[in-house]
Amino acid sequence: MHKLYPIKKLNSWRTGGYVKLYSKPNTLEELVSIYHQNLSERTIWLGLGSNILFPDEVLDAHLIHTVKALSTIELRHDLVYAESGVTLAKTAKFCAKHGYEASAFLAGIPGTIGGALKMNAGAYGSEIWQYVVSAEVLTDQGIRTLYADELIIQYRRVILPEDVKVFLSVVLKFPKGCAIAAKASIKHWLLKRNSTQPIGTYNCGSVFKNPEGKSAGKMIDDLGLLGHRIGHARVSPKHGNFIENIDMQATTQDILSLITYLKQRVLEHYGTKLQLEVTMYDNI
Repeated sequence: MHKLYPIKKLNSWRTGGYVKLYSKPNTLEELVSIYHQNLSERTIWLGLGSNILFPDEVLDAHLIHTVKALSTIELRHDLVYAESGVTLAKTAKFCAKHGYEASAFLAGIPGTIGGALKMNAGAYGSEIWQYVVSAEVLTDQGIRTLYADELIIQYRRVILPEDVKVFLSVVLKFPKGCAIAAKASIKHWLLKRNSTQPIGTYNCGSVFKNPEGKSAGKMIDDLGLLGHRIGHARVSPKHGNFIENIDMQATTQDILSLITYLKQRVLEHYGTKLQLEVTMYDNI
């Protein structure tokens, strides 16, 4: 465990100050033990750090990194078992090897299984919870299994029982197909993503949820705001729903100011209130 650990390199936006406590357990058992030993602290669970915005000051919390302790993915009787620290890109490649073409949409989503389950991540008309058989979660009483019909699953949101702390693993079921077709689908979606979204810049993925029947990115684009900049935070010149941290110099406040400005412009012009897809952490 580390104290006052810098969090800028732990998130894809490359912003933030320090976190009070940071742990990177090696095993599930160690993860559970570390969590229970620090119940008095606010706990934040971290995968790849996409879709997250940390404050510029010290965050009063215990950040537990899951990518090492929860890294298993395997096939179990035609079902895919994946732990929460496994990246979605790795999941898509693993599934493609076994012919699960329907999983290809996961390839271009930044993040891990745990984050995807929490926010019902999706792309190109598919969402992860369409394929969930069950998921293991950690509660204060121990580890339990949840099924999709026990939960309220919405667009980019899953409403969980209050005692659920974090997703540990998932069992996924995809229709059986052809491995060659599955790999081709991944290539297709990645090419489409790379042609329309900023790759190789410091961003968090999509900033806003798409309003029903609309595209947040297109609304911002149509307002002529591609490339608009506040401080070192910039609307991507390639896609209106991405905010880039230029040269790793942007502060969280730069990004928040730009988010506020975009929401205001869209509300004034379209009468639409944009909702954040990003999870923001602060000390409130």
